[in-house]
Amino acid sequence: GINAEYGEDQLVDVCLLQETYLRKGDNAKHHEIKERGWEIHSAPRKQRIGGGVAVVYRADLGVKSGPTKCFKTFECTETTIGNASEMYRLVNIYRPPYSKKAPYTQSHFLEEFKGYLEELNCKVGTPLIMGDFNFHMERPEEFYPKKLQEMIEEFDFKQ
Repeated sequence: GINAEYGEDQLVDVCLLQETYLRKGDNAKHHEIKERGWEIHSAPRKQRIGGGVAVVYRADLGVKSGPTKCFKTFECTETTIGNASEMYRLVNIYRPPYSKKAPYTQSHFLEEFKGYLEELNCKVGTPLIMGDFNFHMERPEEFYPKKLQEMIEEFDFKQ
């Protein structure tokens, strides 16, 4: 679960979380986070337990969370931070591994994610993409990690 004290101990201003396991009515956890001077933008998984992504941030930062867009192969939130002269778009991604409940392959993900990156490039703010993609990037010789790395480079991102 989310431990609000951890962020205080580590002097964190913004934290992007995957697999939060938060549900739509988890008001007690939201209240606990806000009591400690944090705000939270949570996108819980709707169809089944587990998953979910969230952004937890210091209340005084002026972070703006946009609407959550639904994708078949991954969960995503976008949050902007900054001002008119320098803005960052924090993108939080969670791609569940293939299973009976998440029957989408890495190939399906790459196709959908490419479309998302094309949209993202048209938005205001320098994108910073973080999350859990469930790709073994430490094995760059394997087919799907190699394809994801090629896509990252195609859009001029760095890992």
